[in-house]
Amino acid sequence: MTLCIFTFTRAGEKLGEKISSLFVESKCFRVKNGELTQRVKEAFFKFDFLLFVGSAGIAVRGISPFVKDKTSDPGVIVLDEKGKYIIPILSGHLGGANEFALSLAQLLGGQAILTTASDVNSIFAVDVFAKKNSLHISSMQKAKNFSALLLEKKSAEVFIPNAFASEIFFAEKIPSYISISDCKDFNENSAQVIISPQIKKDFEPFLQLIPKCLILGIGSKYGVKKEDFSFALKTFLQSQAIPLEAIRIISSISLKSEEEAIVDFCKENKIQFKTFSKEELQNVSGEFLESDFVKKITGVGNVCARSVMAAGAKRLLLDKTVVHHVTFALGILESKLYI
Repeated sequence: MTLCIFTFTRAGEKLGEKISSLFVESKCFRVKNGELTQRVKEAFFKFDFLLFVGSAGIAVRGISPFVKDKTSDPGVIVLDEKGKYIIPILSGHLGGANEFALSLAQLLGGQAILTTASDVNSIFAVDVFAKKNSLHISSMQKAKNFSALLLEKKSAEVFIPNAFASEIFFAEKIPSYISISDCKDFNENSAQVIISPQIKKDFEPFLQLIPKCLILGIGSKYGVKKEDFSFALKTFLQSQAIPLEAIRIISSISLKSEEEAIVDFCKENKIQFKTFSKEELQNVSGEFLESDFVKKITGVGNVCARSVMAAGAKRLLLDKTVVHHVTFALGILESKLYI
């Protein structure tokens, strides 16, 4: 977590420096006349949180030229120079400003003032839930509509397809106003959300939260071109109605550990790449589609599916499938959900 603190008075500077000392990656600035816009510009896209020790008006004027989107804006908090009131004013949920304000209130003995509707009404906040559980939100507009209906109806339905219910589940007791079931008919007058790593046409009316819970096993010829690999992978995922956001791990044999096309793809898309020796793959239990040719080349008859299980999959969803000369397999990890 990175924090940038802006102060405007001697008392504010003293408090800002005290707060800065509590965090490893933080900076505290005493802003002089005419410096505000430039100081905020330098920090807005660099730090996770901006803390203004001063009036809310100064903070609003400072950040207004740079505010773009709640999914990318930093958390912004305002604090009076006595440390009495801590008010998040931007990115309260996705940016973590509300949570940070509560933590800061405990440290300073002050009071966090939260104004977001879900917090005021002590009700489920879908964006906070998604962030906490590393779930991709399919549509911010649908998330907004869901929250509005939840506040109006005081109830919500969470749909988890039966195909994934054994691996995707709530690990704690959920509020009584939330019900869980397999997918049902869409009702535009209800707050409904589907949690699934697969996107189907029937799911389009829903707000969908996509868990990063899939392992994609890879087998390919040595020296596969980047563009060919990327095209084959995306074609495979599209054929299975799987969004890239659902992939947590790409797995293969250790012979592929420096395969440029795969390594670069994983780096670019922030996906973990795991490889295993032929002995580790041979020791994976289960029945797999084996190939004598692949065994002759690699020492093991199935690379993609065996590597999926070696990487920790609870279950193999799809064994070896060939798309444009690249073989793929798909497995699922356990995904525990917490409110």
